[in-house]
Amino acid sequence: MGATGALAPHPAAASPVSDAPSTAFSVDRVRPDKPPVVSSEEFPDGDNGWPENTGNARTPGTFTLGANGVDDVVTYVWYTDSEPQLRQVSVPAGSEAAITYTPLNKGLSRLYAYSIDAAGNHSDTMTYRFYANGATAPDAPGDLNGDGNKDIWSLDSDGNLLTYAGRGDGSFSPPTSGGQTLADASIAYRGDWGQDGYVDLVTLEYSPTQLRKELWVYSNSGLGVASTTANVGKQPVTVKCPFPDEDSGCFGGPGSGNDHWHDADAIVAPGDVNGDDKHDLLVQEGSRLWVYYRVGSTRVGVPVLVEGIDWDDYTILAPGDIDGDGLADLWLRDKATGNVLGVRGGAGADGKLDPATWGDPANQVTIAEGFTTAAHPALGTVGDFDGDAVADLWGRAPDGTMTLWSGRVADDQSFGFAEGRPIG
Repeated sequence: MGATGALAPHPAAASPVSDAPSTAFSVDRVRPDKPPVVSSEEFPDGDNGWPENTGNARTPGTFTLGANGVDDVVTYVWYTDSEPQLRQVSVPAGSEAAITYTPLNKGLSRLYAYSIDAAGNHSDTMTYRFYANGATAPDAPGDLNGDGNKDIWSLDSDGNLLTYAGRGDGSFSPPTSGGQTLADASIAYRGDWGQDGYVDLVTLEYSPTQLRKELWVYSNSGLGVASTTANVGKQPVTVKCPFPDEDSGCFGGPGSGNDHWHDADAIVAPGDVNGDDKHDLLVQEGSRLWVYYRVGSTRVGVPVLVEGIDWDDYTILAPGDIDGDGLADLWLRDKATGNVLGVRGGAGADGKLDPATWGDPANQVTIAEGFTTAAHPALGTVGDFDGDAVADLWGRAPDGTMTLWSGRVADDQSFGFAEGRPIG
């Protein structure tokens, strides 16, 4: 009978000793003892302050990453304070690498870099400080990327913000991402709200936590991307006494506060309508239209009500000064008929725009027909896109196609639009 209990070992496992030759392994755990060096002709080292000769924001510069005498460096990894995603470039051992980076904002920027040797060991991180000069004047109204041409921010049917870069002749580059998804929002843009010289995005969005609509300003990166992180990021628009609150010194009955955007339908950016060098805002709340004059970066003053017509009957557009009198005019698309009305802005006793003139039917004249809400759910303008000093109109069809209609002034000074042409 065989033995019971523990199993006997397999003969092959009886001895751990092998006659095979041994192999020795070595692991390089020595990391690069010095961080890389960084230099740039366009954007020289700013450790000692703002260099006299440095490049401009939104201008690309070449930055050279050097091994700093470490001969087994094969990779550089770099990122910046405004673009924290890691990027890397491989090189022959101990060699330099040239990278291109475009600082988007005036002032101090930081580029960070570290090196990696062939064994995967990381060096310490080098911080390269440099400065970029800014433009001497803010970007022109409607110019989203600083090239002097008006551009388009538009929402597609899914709420994606798209940027169409204008070429100044009525043509546009193919659309690129504007950086945000804003389903069911109303958007407006024309001027700088963040005091950095760039044209920013203003949005009217429903807040599921506040259970009402709120106004926000998104900083423009400088290249037509609305950002929550660039510059001052995303900031709320505020107003004195938004709601009655006796504890805050805001008196009045229900609905008497100054926040008329909490249940508004649309916002419009008419530009600086009172001559104080601040871009203002229109808020359409049902049948009422409110003018909010800016009093700070993202703060607006007590609103002015524009009476005279039922504003809910119209899509409100702000083409700028159409008749050359220095006062902001409006275009109104009649939602029932598709007619577009030109509305002349008139001066008050102080010579500045009197918003009440926008609500006077006597100032309306039909300038176009056929722009129905079914054919063109979205219409927009920020003035002249084709360089002839006459305001133009763009529209988005239900299928997403975009069209530009160039404005035309006839010999009798009547206004109209040319045949449409595709955008993008």
